[in-house]
Amino acid sequence: MHQLLAIVSGLLVAAQGAINSGMKGMVGSAVIAALINNLVGACALAAVLVFSRSSIPSGSKLLEVPGYYWLAGVLGASFIWTAATVIPKLGVSTTLALVISGQLVGALLIDHFGLLGVQQRAFSWPTWVGLALVVVGALLLTRTR
Repeated sequence: MHQLLAIVSGLLVAAQGAINSGMKGMVGSAVIAALINNLVGACALAAVLVFSRSSIPSGSKLLEVPGYYWLAGVLGASFIWTAATVIPKLGVSTTLALVISGQLVGALLIDHFGLLGVQQRAFSWPTWVGLALVVVGALLLTRTR
């Protein structure tokens, strides 16, 4: 079930990139497109909170959150801005192939060294082969366009 959810999420990221690129074209700015994306997303999440009757953590609990956890929003916004900027130049598939390559390299480093509070998961030679195949695939996509 988790694998299927991850695949569906990947499909949605591809659509999100194309939609953000279109929004940039309509509003004339990748920053404005990213802002709209984040505002709409925040409204959607607020609705989920209301309808799910989830409790909101107290201010003191939020102050306990490590500082680097707050950067997730900045990283998400930068991805949205980047996608809106790069997709018109490279296309959705090439852009996402390169993004996925970067994500995988970053994810492997985070797992291997147990960075950012995740459980450490060392990787072996099959992991290196898988990474190499993804990166080579991304590079092939950039050369065929």
